[in-house]
Amino acid sequence: MRIGPVSSGNRSATAFLAAHPEFQNVSVRVEGTYNGKAFVFTSPVDASIESAFATAVTVDAASPNVTIAIDIANWFSDGSNGTLDPGDGANAARISANIAQSFHAFEDDNHDGHDDHQR
Repeated sequence: MRIGPVSSGNRSATAFLAAHPEFQNVSVRVEGTYNGKAFVFTSPVDASIESAFATAVTVDAASPNVTIAIDIANWFSDGSNGTLDPGDGANAARISANIAQSFHAFEDDNHDGHDDHQR
């Protein structure tokens, strides 16, 4: 799977951008508050998720489930138990790297949110 910025290049992207122009050249958009101050953090994160399964997985109505987990807990972490201010442009590259590293794909037949082969 690939996560990447949205740009008008096909009909579905053009239709999406017509409804959500704030996503032009953006793949991640987070709205929130930090220390009481509102922020909007956007990033053109470009990440690929590749996972090697013990056996081939076919995604269809009868196949096992594949889960894409996005661990948002570390998106704004400085890696030393501190927090990166998303309103400070100097933190944008570090936050974007944290986001790109937060995606994980795994087989999850029992729907518990955990990799079936890591137990």
